[in-house]
Amino acid sequence: MTAGGDAPPSDLVRDHYVVCGAGPTGRKVIEELSVTGRRYTVVEQDAAVVARLRHVVPAEILFEGDATDEDVLLRAGVDRARCLVTTLADDKANLVVTVTALGLNPRLRVVARGTEEEQWARLRREGALVVSPNHIGGRRLATTMIHPAATSFLNEMLAAPSDLPVRFEAVEVVPGSEADGKTLDELRVFERTGLLVVACRRGTEGAFSYNPPGDTRLAPGHRLVVIGDWHAVDRLAAIAGRWE
Repeated sequence: MTAGGDAPPSDLVRDHYVVCGAGPTGRKVIEELSVTGRRYTVVEQDAAVVARLRHVVPAEILFEGDATDEDVLLRAGVDRARCLVTTLADDKANLVVTVTALGLNPRLRVVARGTEEEQWARLRREGALVVSPNHIGGRRLATTMIHPAATSFLNEMLAAPSDLPVRFEAVEVVPGSEADGKTLDELRVFERTGLLVVACRRGTEGAFSYNPPGDTRLAPGHRLVVIGDWHAVDRLAAIAGRWE
């Protein structure tokens, strides 16, 4: 996959990520997409924020405008996108972005920042996955107190500068792929890619099986959660089907 900085013009981008809102949360999203080699486009309404972004985000993937506007989302390629994340400060605005984006691309995965708990049910009902910075921050604080060593590992993994950043990633098994019908032992994932399979899930709603045994037989729709660098994930995607 191509990093945002190497992305082609927006009218050629497909299967990419659309980031709506480039405030403090949105900028972290952009940073992670860049580090892990994803294609993306950015929509931001504030002219001052856009001016600052022009120093780090290529002009052809940066769109100044209102993310609730259909025309602006279409300019950012939402109809061809894989996923949209909306990080606007107001949950009602995130709700409008969700409804508008899914109206333009019903297959789109939408992730919405949620700060007002009373709005979360509406966001979910309209098809968004809701992420609460307050909940995540609180859990992270508690984890740091209770499990400092594990938290230090995660912090170092996410923050360490590297051309090959290590991340948790997911790969989906598709019909007709080499992984279809084989067991994990038969695939020899670690020997062939250097990736550790830490969990396996059937579909998008099933329970995760952690540290799945080698005799786990894979079928279309299985998601393999792995840890490693994204070049290795590319190798696994060639075996199993595609990145999540």
